[in-house]
Amino acid sequence: MVWVKPQEVLLSLPLWVTTRSSEYFSMQHRRGSAEAQTQQTQPTGFFKSIVNSVVGTVDNVFDSTAAPFRIILCTVNSDVSFVISVADDADEIERDWLWLKEYMWPVRLTGLRR
Repeated sequence: MVWVKPQEVLLSLPLWVTTRSSEYFSMQHRRGSAEAQTQQTQPTGFFKSIVNSVVGTVDNVFDSTAAPFRIILCTVNSDVSFVISVADDADEIERDWLWLKEYMWPVRLTGLRR
């Protein structure tokens, strides 16, 4: 597990695709990442190569090496969320998702509803 200090993010970023979500959490993968290519939501053919080029260019410009998978904590009625877990492969992020499902789903996160 790679839990990280919560980092604020805006949800409207087009480089991330939500693969799973619940009331408070979303699991996402980065468009164009090599590991995420096996995901069904990835583009195919010519569009796939354009997306990969754009993501690679953005990564180079911003000197970014973002992990291809993440889980975010979504705040209700807000465009701001928080990254709480990152992973380099699908199995890692799946383990974090299952942990959240087992231990956090039963907890009422009422403080986030304000």
